[in-house]
Amino acid sequence: GDGVSQIEVLLRLMDEEKEDPEAEKKTAAPKRRKKPKGTYGPLNKAKIFMGGVFAALASAAAKPDSPGPLMRKDVTVASVQKKFAMTESIALDKLKDIKQKYKDATLNDIMVALLTLTLKAYLREVEGGEAFLKSKGKVRASFPINTRSKKAKTTFRDGSPNNNIALGMLQFPLKGNSRTKTVYTVKRKLDRIKLSPMPIVQLFLARTLLKLLSRKAATELFQEAGNQTTAMLSNVPGPQHTAYLGGHKVQDLQFGLYSGNGLYLGLISYDGKVSCGICMDDQLGEPNQLAKHWKSEFEALYEETMKHEGMVPQPKSMLSFLNKI
Repeated sequence: GDGVSQIEVLLRLMDEEKEDPEAEKKTAAPKRRKKPKGTYGPLNKAKIFMGGVFAALASAAAKPDSPGPLMRKDVTVASVQKKFAMTESIALDKLKDIKQKYKDATLNDIMVALLTLTLKAYLREVEGGEAFLKSKGKVRASFPINTRSKKAKTTFRDGSPNNNIALGMLQFPLKGNSRTKTVYTVKRKLDRIKLSPMPIVQLFLARTLLKLLSRKAATELFQEAGNQTTAMLSNVPGPQHTAYLGGHKVQDLQFGLYSGNGLYLGLISYDGKVSCGICMDDQLGEPNQLAKHWKSEFEALYEETMKHEGMVPQPKSMLSFLNKI
């Protein structure tokens, strides 16, 4: 199952609520993708829709990300040696404070923007990172999109996680130095993904291929397609209250994944805090070196954002104007 179903199983093992007996025992699944507000006009929405269909059909022939400090050279060979690290936790309330300063931004926009800044800081530090940032190399992440029925009250039913998952794809915007501009750029990219039918079309094609190909051929095809991106990204909501297991207070939750990609980035929230789990191929480096930038980039983003008395102004450009069309 995906992170949503795994967290649900974990919560079923937890003790009954001690501090707030009326709080819901289970964590709600992530909210469905909402239509973005005001980022794109009707003509651009139509363009995004058609582009998403074409991109889904052409995805099998797409090239993988360029090799770099975060991407292994041979994407066909998965490393069996992985290293794991966890970032420091940051206050969810402070992330919400940041969100309120950006027009129509969501909490997910802010968390992904912070992750983008963390990756950028890491690349500026490691060997070959600066050259990679100056090149046309790209860092993309695949991420699961929960497409289960809205009517389902729980993920697990009859012993099955009822997997119904599409994959989205995000290219991290690593150019530029402004943290506030990075937030708006990430928001624009995520809004575009919400409008694109690419994940749903790919899911339909995958199901069709499963009926036509042998299990071995389908597995090889899907593994190759899944390794096109540098990273696998997930955002898993844990309980937003203190949980107990066997009478003991759960201090923290960590979420990791052995991904076929060289890099896994797992955002997880628990009890008013947010952190990120990092699982990295042994050949790529030390995940602790990446994790250490999470807290410092958050503090820098918070300071840069809160300098503005009102809303952080959106960058003015011809692209922003054309997007409204």
